[in-house]
Amino acid sequence: MTRFLSRAGHELPAEFSPPEKAAERIAALNTVAEREALWLRMPEDWRPMIEILAVHAMASRIADMPQKFDRQNAIASVPELWREQVKALVISFWQTRESRAQYQAELRARRERESRRAA
Repeated sequence: MTRFLSRAGHELPAEFSPPEKAAERIAALNTVAEREALWLRMPEDWRPMIEILAVHAMASRIADMPQKFDRQNAIASVPELWREQVKALVISFWQTRESRAQYQAELRARRERESRRAA
């Protein structure tokens, strides 16, 4: 079993190990109160690392929601401390998704034009 130690040498309790799993647990919760309660149970010296992972995990889950209304409600259930970070990441993920989709559509159209010319 892998032991996770903080910079101060404190071991992460099994309940929160590995840190990525703890972050996913936070992201999987549905309310601010649930997320804050779990967060407050985590060892303080581990919180900075788990916070980074949790913010990304929450943003990833929210960005995967197809409906804007659902995403807005999910952002409202993020603790105030992290809400702006999560919201910024969700926007970034969506802009990237839209850019990739546009690029793929343009690439398909170009290939179709080229294949028609070649035929």
